[in-house]
Amino acid sequence: VFTKQTFFMDIQTNKIASITMIDHVAGTQRTLCPNCVSYQKPMNFKQGFNDLTIRAVKGGEVKEKRISFFIDNLKPRITKTMPLQNKFANGEFIVTYDEANVKNIVFNYGTSGNVLSLESTTCPSGKAQSCMFDANLSDFDGMRIDYWFTITDVANNAVSSKKVKVLV
Repeated sequence: VFTKQTFFMDIQTNKIASITMIDHVAGTQRTLCPNCVSYQKPMNFKQGFNDLTIRAVKGGEVKEKRISFFIDNLKPRITKTMPLQNKFANGEFIVTYDEANVKNIVFNYGTSGNVLSLESTTCPSGKAQSCMFDANLSDFDGMRIDYWFTITDVANNAVSSKKVKVLV
């Protein structure tokens, strides 16, 4: 898993050959150089799963190297949390977000010196997704608490929502 989309390609052969790159996800093939012993250039790759074969062909001799990797350079984006600031909380908390590759979401709540956390690794990935957490707030009955969410993706990009103060 990588957080960048550009990589320097340094491909060397021991004979003059035709070097091609096959993208198994897109189903395309691209000649990098038709008659060379090396290819050295930066290349951009797409977000998500990449599955490539680098092939060198000289006459009937074929050498291949297959590589797979995942790119996620976009941080998660939290668009909404519920309940709203200074409203009442009954234990049901919701976060709405955009993230294509959720690893986990941590829900933090409590008072200064007494912060509890719940974690979910089953929240859905995608745009405009929501995840609900049920928290036992009986220890905070009649109090004001803060809550916030932290979303982490598969590339360990993480973002936290603002702290929201609610009444229990």
